[in-house]
Amino acid sequence: MSSYKFIHTADIHLKNINDDVYETFVKIISMAKKDNIDFLLIAGDLFDSAHPDKTLVNKVKELFELIRSCRIFIAPGNHDPLVFNSPYLSEKWPDNVIIFKERLSFVTLGNIRFYGRAFASHFEEDGLLARISLDGSYTNILVMHGDVAARSMYNPIPKTLLDEIGFDYCALGHIHKPMSNNSYTFPGSPEAKGFDEHGTLGIVLGHIENGVVSTKFYPTSKKRYVIKELDISNLKTHDAILNRINEECGSSKDHYRVILKGSVEASPDTKVLESFLSPYYTHMEIIDKTVMSMDFEKLKKENTLKGIFLRNMLDKMKLEPGNLILSESLMLGLKAFDEDIEV
Repeated sequence: MSSYKFIHTADIHLKNINDDVYETFVKIISMAKKDNIDFLLIAGDLFDSAHPDKTLVNKVKELFELIRSCRIFIAPGNHDPLVFNSPYLSEKWPDNVIIFKERLSFVTLGNIRFYGRAFASHFEEDGLLARISLDGSYTNILVMHGDVAARSMYNPIPKTLLDEIGFDYCALGHIHKPMSNNSYTFPGSPEAKGFDEHGTLGIVLGHIENGVVSTKFYPTSKKRYVIKELDISNLKTHDAILNRINEECGSSKDHYRVILKGSVEASPDTKVLESFLSPYYTHMEIIDKTVMSMDFEKLKKENTLKGIFLRNMLDKMKLEPGNLILSESLMLGLKAFDEDIEV
């Protein structure tokens, strides 16, 4: 009767030892030690560059030494590929670290086989995964960096190929948001670095029991980047808008990007709103995407530039109903007549 525990992470993008990303990575290693994790799967972009700082590399090796009973599998990605003088090639790593190289290969540990292959450059337009046959008497796990797509500059991995091969678990990296289905799993980045990595981020905790793989998502990020879209159509004053934002933005520790939408009589002053809110949040930015509420029937009768513009745009929209670009251009244009904005 075999039972194993593993952690699947990727896209850590370590740059130095003095930031939240490194602290979160230390947290992952501490979890592996405390919970007696058997395997740590790192599916690419452990480092943010192909030639990371020597001090950082040494610290990572020291951390791996702390979990010598845990086997660590690394499949270098597009940010930290196996290029000349890569630390994956030039450094001596602890004995518990297995780094996949340029050829697709596997490592057998008991009744589990770990397959993987590294990026050999920053771009891999030809798929790194070959059409292979698996031995069903093993639990077969893939560790790789890439895109689940027919075409990509970053190792295209067609889902049809994954389904055909039939791995028991596909530990992938490259997509910075958590994503999982029956064919593959992206854990996402364990620590947020910007609004393109918004929401809750973390790692995947896995369990292998008699060849059956089960997983769950575990949050690890110290901070979150949160994007909120708020309709302020019925809010007449800055105080009312401030109250609505405070109601929606629960944690003062999170980084917020609030996008204001809706139909308004006068555009909100985002700078004023930010100045009131910023002292109470780690980061607060407000983007105005509201539209002006207008009486089109009255306005299009005006013998003014604004009226002429409206009539011309409405004529174009009649010829192309449903054209969202024209609709947005109309509202931006009308707004530009009343305010000093960049169009």
